[in-house]
Amino acid sequence: MPSSDSSAEQRQGEQFDEVVDSAFSVLPQQHQQVVRLAGVDGLTYAEAARLPGFPEGTVMSRPHRARKRIRSRVAAELRSMAPAVW
Repeated sequence: MPSSDSSAEQRQGEQFDEVVDSAFSVLPQQHQQVVRLAGVDGLTYAEAARLPGFPEGTVMSRPHRARKRIRSRVAAELRSMAPAVW
């Protein structure tokens, strides 16, 4: 039987995943696409640029901007949840 500490940690992990998913879902579609191709699917920037037809420089900058937006949204959400969850 899992301890209450591990259950609480599991729930916190699930809530964190939900926050990240929510932050990802509000990104512009082109940012989501590039993050999936270059970040999740593991394609190189050159490979990721060929699929949607973006310039490679665009593919290189969008993940950076997307990560910055996600970090900002996640931090804000975690600060708002801090008293209740963390």
